Amino acid sequence: MKAPLLGPDYHAPEGPFPIPTTERGLAARREILELVRSGAYGLEAVPCLCGGTQEEVVATVDRYRIPHRTVMCRDCGLVRTNPRWNGSAYGDFYARFYRAIYERPGHSAQGMYAHQRGNAERRAAFIAPHLTPGRKHTVLELGCGSGWNLLPLRERGHDVAGYDFDEEYLATGRAHGLDLRRGGIAEALADGRRHDVVILSHVVEHFLDPVGDLSQVRGLLAHGGRLFVEVPNLFAVTRNLLRYWQGAHTYSFVPATLRALMQRAGYEEIALDDAIASLWQVRSAPPAAIAWPNVAAETRRFLASRDTDTAPKLIARAIGRRLRRLGRACLGR
Repeated sequence: MKAPLLGPDYHAPEGPFPIPTTERGLAARREILELVRSGAYGLEAVPCLCGGTQEEVVATVDRYRIPHRTVMCRDCGLVRTNPRWNGSAYGDFYARFYRAIYERPGHSAQGMYAHQRGNAERRAAFIAPHLTPGRKHTVLELGCGSGWNLLPLRERGHDVAGYDFDEEYLATGRAHGLDLRRGGIAEALADGRRHDVVILSHVVEHFLDPVGDLSQVRGLLAHGGRLFVEVPNLFAVTRNLLRYWQGAHTYSFVPATLRALMQRAGYEEIALDDAIASLWQVRSAPPAAIAWPNVAAETRRFLASRDTDTAPKLIARAIGRRLRRLGRACLGR
């Protein structure tokens, strides 16, 4: 069997967490581990979005040392979770554990709302040049959290609304006067309204069926509407990759693989940057063919370049830096 693409720290069930959690998060982790151990969280194998089934193992734990098998497709280089929890397991995870395990010490829904304002303004500035000047647009966000992305668009005069499942976050946004509702794609479609802009900010990487879910989202867009999609760019990770792997993420994209996904789901590109922030519109006609890119070699090189950031080396480097600073201070430099 071929050796995993990342070293021992990315497979260790015990060890330091690269991102801290709270006592509530640690309790959630213990429950998740038991659900995984007992088989209550069932697994399902899924082929790559390109159709490929040949893969290389990248890591087998996430940032909190929870079993999470991350693989790279040998045919195209897309990184995904496989096997992954089944739909009912993910449903239970999001309902009971998601917020708890990813909240850092000192976290609050109100604090997150304030913290995200700068990012929200950046996203609004990315979208605004592609809208009709002087016109009031209708904007819908799926997975809106407390609605921080909606606020700068409302301040620009647009009608905004959002859907999410977390009642604490929804209540925080409502306290700021935002129209926030409980639900997701199904509930938004049931509402029957179409929108000039739909926002999916750090949502697509959570989808179990990205092509199917994005295809459904087309039904929420008015004629000529814009879909904003932002996902983490794997190639932009500059720190320990273990920080990046989290059990809630089923796919890890780079610009080339996101483009292929969006084309397959029936969209054509308007704009895309290295963040990855992007804007799309529904294709008027299907393309003659969709060629899935092959970034396997580039992805393999990238992963190898980050494999030096294992926990023992990080700790040793941190101690070394501290000792050097103390030495310079003692010498009066």
